[in-house]
Amino acid sequence: MIRPPDFCLFLFGLVFFGGVFAPAFAANNENICCTDETGQLACGDVLPPQCNGRALKIYNRQGILIREVAERTVQKKEPVVEPTAKQQEEINLRRVQDRKDRALLETYSSVADIDRMQARSEESVTLVIKNASELIATARKRKSALDSEAEFYAKSKPPADLARQIRNEESTIKAQNALLEAKQKELTQIRAKYAEDRRRYLQLMREKQD
Repeated sequence: MIRPPDFCLFLFGLVFFGGVFAPAFAANNENICCTDETGQLACGDVLPPQCNGRALKIYNRQGILIREVAERTVQKKEPVVEPTAKQQEEINLRRVQDRKDRALLETYSSVADIDRMQARSEESVTLVIKNASELIATARKRKSALDSEAEFYAKSKPPADLARQIRNEESTIKAQNALLEAKQKELTQIRAKYAEDRRRYLQLMREKQD
């Protein structure tokens, strides 16, 4: 094979002037050359920076071409497309739902588990509702008796002790009514929560089977 004239001149110049590349050429036994973007020949025992991505010619120490490497096409990176606000919201909602689904499947192993946990959750609340209802009924009964007694003092001020007892029963009725209302609301929320857990659990089970 014929040595490229430009390369021979280039190698001669390095050897003639005692260039530092000569020992490296001898050590590696190969020289990498390319035509850079200005049309000039660039060579080196390692890939010259200006040859990156360009067609290469590899010569041995005697300047004989031993192989060629085709020009490499650098793939352009696709631009990063940021999601819109609506898309990001949908992504966040899916992530939240995925976390809920994982927690649901880790909590329950069957629908029977959901039923048992619901029963335990309702038990303490229904007990409070029962006690509050009984206290209200008792307080109303006592207040009714006290109101009847107070009727004897319609034309005068009732005794202070009697008035205090009536106020106590009224306070009890008011407090227990507030507690009863709160617990009834809590019971409704518990039932709604477990109804949704049951619905979603069955849906996930069906999706696994499909």
